[in-house]
Amino acid sequence: MIWLISANSKIYDHSKSFSDHGFIDWKQGITKYQINDTVYIYVTKPEQKIRYKCIVEKVGLDSTNIRKDQEYWVNPNDYKQSLAGSFIRLNLVEKANTKLLDLDSLRVNGLKNAPQGPKKLSGDLLSYIKNNFFLSFNGLIEEELIEIKKSLDLSFKERKKLIENAPKNPKKITVVTYVYKRSPDIVAEALIRANGICEQCKLPAPFNRKKDNTPYLEVHHKIRLADGGEDTLSNVITLCPNCHRQMHHGF
Repeated sequence: MIWLISANSKIYDHSKSFSDHGFIDWKQGITKYQINDTVYIYVTKPEQKIRYKCIVEKVGLDSTNIRKDQEYWVNPNDYKQSLAGSFIRLNLVEKANTKLLDLDSLRVNGLKNAPQGPKKLSGDLLSYIKNNFFLSFNGLIEEELIEIKKSLDLSFKERKKLIENAPKNPKKITVVTYVYKRSPDIVAEALIRANGICEQCKLPAPFNRKKDNTPYLEVHHKIRLADGGEDTLSNVITLCPNCHRQMHHGF
């Protein structure tokens, strides 16, 4: 199941909580979430856009087995009141920040009202959110996102004509790219911790590396380094190639 929920940054600092820990224990209420459900989080004013994509890791938690997070609540009394009831654990998969996922764009593409309670996603609205979240995460600049969206809305015949007339040698532009030198010790320890088992699907690595016959798994940062995530064991998960692709491109 795929859900859309809302978050109020005037009450709780979701951005810092995700950055510090990679997950949030979220009030479950009466909603019947299941493990591995996908949850998109819409942040209310002043942002008014979908910012986070998460996976449900645990359900039915109570106040005795959730992370104590009072430092992220603006009002201490709200924290105390939040401890009643059951919780789910939302693991952050990716973050996005594009106006193509703001309230106005969501309304044009099938959202009737600003998100409040949990809403099941399906159909055209789900496809729109998935496509634009994926494009935003993959680092395309806003102008590219808008142009791609326009192209997706064209008919096949219209798009085919544009493709036929498009230059075969695209314009070259200069960009500056920064890369992060990850700690090899974090990678090594994460692989040892996994012991040949994908930490998402819990299945053995699908094959072994040719060069050393070790299980082939990939170490993924829950919060991207580019988004302020730390290169720490708590911010990495060891995945099989299939689950790694799902983290980036699936739902």
